[in-house]
This record gives sequence, C-alpha cells and structure tokens, in this order.
Amino acid sequence: MQVYYGCQDLIQSDRYIGDSHDIHELIGAYWGYDDLIEGSQEILTDKDTCLELDQAVVEICRAWLNKHSISRFM
Repeated sequence: MQVYYGCQDLIQSDRYIGDSHDIHELIGAYWGYDDLIEGSQEILTDKDTCLELDQAVVEICRAWLNKHSISRFM
C-alpha cells in the first residue's frame, strides 16, 4: 500500500482504487486483512476466516499473474 499511495499521481483509477492496473481486488484483500486485524478477537481467532482470506488472496494473485505476466507474451 505504501507503493500504491506513493504512486497516486501515476495510477489513475476509473471506478475502484487500483483498477487502472487491475489491482483493485488485491487492494480489497489488503483492507480485508485490515478489517480482521482491527476486528474483534473472535474474528482473529477464527482460523477458517483467516484461511479463507489467505486462499482468496492466492487465487487473486494467480489470476493477476496469469493475466499480466510478461512471460505470457514471450
């Protein structure tokens, strides 16, 4: 997020934060973790909730890499 906020002048979002670089789902996942950290201790100790978010982030990253990987174009 520090890199994102540092590049605000270069990253122009249309509808969602980060959509110009197709990272809006990753930013949403970041805030999902933030919600877990700031949420109740009950949520933090819910291993299933944390695991679900971890798995979602892995899938989002895989999809982004498959779509934007440089090796894909070589």
